[in-house]
Amino acid sequence: MNCIEFFAIRSQEKREEMAFAPLNGRACTFSELRERVSRVQASLLKRKFQTGDAVLVATEPSVDLYALVIAVLGLGGSIVLVEPWMPIAKIAEVIRLVKPKIFVTGVLGTFWGLRVKEIRDISEWVRPAQLLKEKSDGLKIVSVDPKTPGIITFTSGTSGTPKGVVREQGYLVQQFNVLKKSLETDKFEGSDLCIFANWTLLNLAQGKSTVFFPSQWSSKNFRLLEEAAVKYKIETMTAGPAFAAMLLKQKPLPHLRDIHIGGALTPTHLFKDLFSHYPETHFVHVYGSSEVEPVCTVDARISVQKSEERQFFHSLFLGKPISEIQFENKKDGIWVTGPHVCPFYLNNQRENELNKKKDAEGRIWHFMGDRIEIDSEKDWWYMGRSQLQASDFLLEQKLYQLLNHDRAFLHRSENRLLLVGEDIQSRASEIKTAIPEIENIFETKIKRDNRHRARIDRKATLKKIK
Repeated sequence: MNCIEFFAIRSQEKREEMAFAPLNGRACTFSELRERVSRVQASLLKRKFQTGDAVLVATEPSVDLYALVIAVLGLGGSIVLVEPWMPIAKIAEVIRLVKPKIFVTGVLGTFWGLRVKEIRDISEWVRPAQLLKEKSDGLKIVSVDPKTPGIITFTSGTSGTPKGVVREQGYLVQQFNVLKKSLETDKFEGSDLCIFANWTLLNLAQGKSTVFFPSQWSSKNFRLLEEAAVKYKIETMTAGPAFAAMLLKQKPLPHLRDIHIGGALTPTHLFKDLFSHYPETHFVHVYGSSEVEPVCTVDARISVQKSEERQFFHSLFLGKPISEIQFENKKDGIWVTGPHVCPFYLNNQRENELNKKKDAEGRIWHFMGDRIEIDSEKDWWYMGRSQLQASDFLLEQKLYQLLNHDRAFLHRSENRLLLVGEDIQSRASEIKTAIPEIENIFETKIKRDNRHRARIDRKATLKKIK
């Protein structure tokens, strides 16, 4: 088997249809992308690339990046995606373990790579465009074992150090099948607005057009998005709440028909504003993680209604787990298993012991790190991260209702309850009256995670006040 077989089929069926379009630049058809993939493969083979070899990549998402990813997977190799925000020691550890044969990067990535000795030791550095110079010799697909590493990425690290997630070839196939079924990603024929880079691979595998939004959420890019929305008929989107909030401010997408929101807690008022602006659009509230996505999906309107009935600030009602998920709900958090659960972390014995286990049937279980309440209807409710006391999580929901924002959090230090965040000092008296357990209040700007830009990075924020 090889996970790019999906792309091979769809790229033939939809040869002249758009595959990928940047906001500012020329769109690429499936036929053109397939040609690029075969050129990259020819270039890699000329460099004596073999099945099992790894390629380190540090470049912004583009048609050249996706051509490279598909080319390497097709040859049975693995792609290592390392982002600049990762600690250098962790990057070095990954490089020593995986031993990439080639480093593919742009100008900025070159300067970043020079900072890490292990990257400097990689013998061959190339720009994405250099891999397109060879003539096409046809798309090549090497049959590999399903456990062959395909894509290695990293969690954001907001609740600990970044962990290497190995997406094996077989896992990529299973994840594609589960996402397509649970989110009905092929329901609409129009283009998909892509904010998460890995979603483009899902689109390419099912022959769906992608318009990619860059990492800079600037006003200029939203103006370009307004043009792209009409030109490419953007009908669907998967995003986190932070991007959804930006979308409401800019209002560049008039024809959205299906929106998936996940990756972080979403305020009910944000969902309601989205419903008001897109009254005919289907909204799906998605719960999952980097290691297993999705776990639960539910109509966002139902999630909001049920969450507000309990006077929660966020949409905490998750619905029921998808049919592929089995679970064990324990006091300290929920464990899940299924065909799309990532295997053990890369060279991280401690995290594997804490968050992974294999049962007698050979199934890999993953600890979500979340508390889940299962009600009498067998529906799930999110009740906070496992390291946060359940009572404190509920106090935070009460606090957010009072503040009408979630730019703050509670922290226990030597059994003292502290409040940290923005726009809170001026309301100190009101806050302490409502929640007398709070002993001290620290006004500081909240630090968000690098990927979703919605989750609070509590550890990084606390460093600012110590």
